[in-house]
Amino acid sequence: MDDSYGQFCTVARAAEALCERWTPLVVRELLCGSKRFNDLHRGVPRMSTSLLSQRLRHLEELGVVRHTANGKVWEY
Repeated sequence: MDDSYGQFCTVARAAEALCERWTPLVVRELLCGSKRFNDLHRGVPRMSTSLLSQRLRHLEELGVVRHTANGKVWEY
């Protein structure tokens, strides 16, 4: 089943990206300056690490965040 509204409206597309459970909290942590996975997880400690990975991967696929290497460390 496709959860998409099938719209080109920016509000509908944003809702599709951000209205999944926990996603607004992940975005909040990113906006507050968290850049590394463990920093993000500390900001939402009740969220499982596998779900956090899934949400970050989804946001990356949508182009909301970028996963880049900073030396030997990966950051969002």
